[in-house]
Amino acid sequence: MKAIGRGAASTKAATLWSFANLAYAYPTLIEGSVHDHAGTLAMLLTDAGLGVAGFCVLMLATRLLRLRFKLLTGAPAAATAVE
Repeated sequence: MKAIGRGAASTKAATLWSFANLAYAYPTLIEGSVHDHAGTLAMLLTDAGLGVAGFCVLMLATRLLRLRFKLLTGAPAAATAVE
């Protein structure tokens, strides 16, 4: 919730939640119409294709925004108690 900030927080939160609900609404509409026209196998393939397309969009966004992800090469050393 830090991304929302202080001003008009409830309006911003409601807007973000409505966008999150789109992630459930549009696949239902797309896959439902595919199932009605082409059957169950086509619907399942469409579901897999939407997942791949979403992943590609996220990877493209990280490339365009030049975000870098660093792999953890090792866990930080644990602090030891001095007796």
